[in-house]
Amino acid sequence: MYKKKYSVLLIIMFRILIILLVLLIVFLIFTISFNKNSNSNSNSNSNSNSNSNSNSNSNSNSVENMKNVKLDSIRTTRNPFNYILEFYRGAPYKGYYIENLKKVEKECLNYLKRDSFSNLIGKTIVIDFDDTIGWTKPYKPIQPEVEKHRIYGDVIHFKPIKPIVNLVKNAIKLGYHIIVITARGPHMLYQTMTNCHRFGIYPDKIFTSCFYGQNQMFKQIMRENLSRMTLNDAKNMTSNQLLNYKGKKDSIYNINIVMTVGDRWCDVKGVIGMLGVKLPEPSDMNSYFYYNGEIRVIE
Repeated sequence: MYKKKYSVLLIIMFRILIILLVLLIVFLIFTISFNKNSNSNSNSNSNSNSNSNSNSNSNSNSVENMKNVKLDSIRTTRNPFNYILEFYRGAPYKGYYIENLKKVEKECLNYLKRDSFSNLIGKTIVIDFDDTIGWTKPYKPIQPEVEKHRIYGDVIHFKPIKPIVNLVKNAIKLGYHIIVITARGPHMLYQTMTNCHRFGIYPDKIFTSCFYGQNQMFKQIMRENLSRMTLNDAKNMTSNQLLNYKGKKDSIYNINIVMTVGDRWCDVKGVIGMLGVKLPEPSDMNSYFYYNGEIRVIE
């Protein structure tokens, strides 16, 4: 009887040992493949940096160097969870994500400094808030911990995404007006404005959405309507009034949108005669320049 029990225990231990060995092999294979991907990414980053140093003039002429790729041909990719976490590791202070945005900041600032914009009346930048100016940790479905924001009364204090915040501040110094268009609801207007002020950004106007993120076309409509009015007209409008605006004012003081920035394609889709800057998101961790149907990855 004892021999039978002993043999059963040996069989169980043997099976457990086999399972552990299989798990160890799987872990080693995954680790090796992940290291190869990270090494290839670092090599590509170093190559792109050396290319950017040897072609410093291409940064200021980035729009002319864009490939003719239709926006509809861009497909988002489902990246492995660990790769997403690695990309955003250290954000919003450091890491791959922030290094990517620093390149965006540099190229956008060179673009805004062009002589053709120096004396442009009503030059304006339209920009999103969430994960563009303020960090809300966009990979929420898989984040390892709950994002802890400080709450003061009815206001949640978000952390600034410094490369984009710096871009906006420098744009203001260059004479650009700033209009924020966010998919947040009207009840979050004060919270959005307060966070912008905390970051040292004082937008000329903040427009919210009555669709609460359910309609991606409203930003495109708002941008088109803004170009048919002056900045003073826009300042006196509510979000619904802007969305339903049917008028047209032919004035040299009309708003001229030079650039629109956001982390979703709806922030840049449909733009004509202005530069669209698409920032990374978990489904596509690249930044893009989009101009009149042509697109270029910012590397």
